[in-house]
Amino acid sequence: MNVATSTATATPKDKRLFKNPMDQLLLLVMPKYPGGQVPPLPDIGNIEFTPAEEERLLERLAESKDDTDETLDRKELVQSLRDEYHALKKERNWSFVDYVKALEAKVRLDAEVLSESIKIHETVFNDKSISDAAYLEMLEKINKVLADRGIAPIGQHDEEVDGHESGDENVKGDKESK
Repeated sequence: MNVATSTATATPKDKRLFKNPMDQLLLLVMPKYPGGQVPPLPDIGNIEFTPAEEERLLERLAESKDDTDETLDRKELVQSLRDEYHALKKERNWSFVDYVKALEAKVRLDAEVLSESIKIHETVFNDKSISDAAYLEMLEKINKVLADRGIAPIGQHDEEVDGHESGDENVKGDKESK
C-alpha cells in the first residue's frame, strides 16, 4: 500500500522529513500551532499499514546535526504523537487509523474552540458598557478553557486593561477616550 504518494509534500522524495507514511500522516493532521486549522485529510478509512510500517513507529526518531530548530520541533511533535498512539494502542486496542481520526477530531474541535473564543473576546473587548473587572473575568475564563486544551491564551501580559486597551499606543486612557 502506498500512502506516501497521497501524503507527501511537494519536496523531492529523498528530501522529505519523514519517509514513513505513518509519520507523514501524523504531521499532516497537526496544525502549525495549537488551535490552528488544518486541511481535510484524505480518506484514510480503508488504509491498512504493513507490520513493518507499524514496527517503525516503535523506533525513536533520530536527530541530525543538520536539523534546523523547526525540523527538531516537528520531529519532537511526531515522536510525542507516536508515543501517545502506542499508549492508546495498548490501553484501548486502537488502530493507527482510529488514532489519526481521533486526533483529527480533536484538532478540529480545538480550532473551533479558539475561533469561538476569539469572537467572544472581540465582542466583549469592544463593548464599552462592560467594566474592566468583568472583561478581565471573562478573559480569565476564556484563557482557562484554552489552557485546558493546550491552546495559547488570548491577550498578552503587556495588554493594558483600563478601558480594555490592547496595547495600541494611540488608544490609551479611559473608556471615554475610545
